[in-house]
Amino acid sequence: MRIWIFLIAFFSFSALAEEDIDCDKAWTTLEINQCMYKELVGAEKVLDKYLVKSLERYLEDDVSLASIKKVKKLGSIIEKSTAARFMTHGATGLSEQR
Repeated sequence: MRIWIFLIAFFSFSALAEEDIDCDKAWTTLEINQCMYKELVGAEKVLDKYLVKSLERYLEDDVSLASIKKVKKLGSIIEKSTAARFMTHGATGLSEQR
C-alpha cells in the first residue's frame, strides 16, 4: 500500500514539475521550491563556469590546482550537510538554538 502512495505522489509531483511557473507570483511551497531550484541550477552553472576557468588558468600551478579542488570538495560537503540538517529540521519541526 505504501508503495502505491509513494508512486502516486512521485508522479503527481513530477507532473507538476513540468509546469511553467511564474516565479514572480509563486505562492505555494511547491511553486516557491521549484523557483528556488531553478535559481540554484542557474547559480551552479555560473559557478561551474568559473571553476573551469580557474582550473584552466592555474593548469601549470599544482599548489593552486590542489587548493581549488580541495575547496570545491569542501564546498560540496558543506552543501550536503546543510541540506541534510535542513531536511532533519523540517522533518522533526524542531528549531535549533545556538
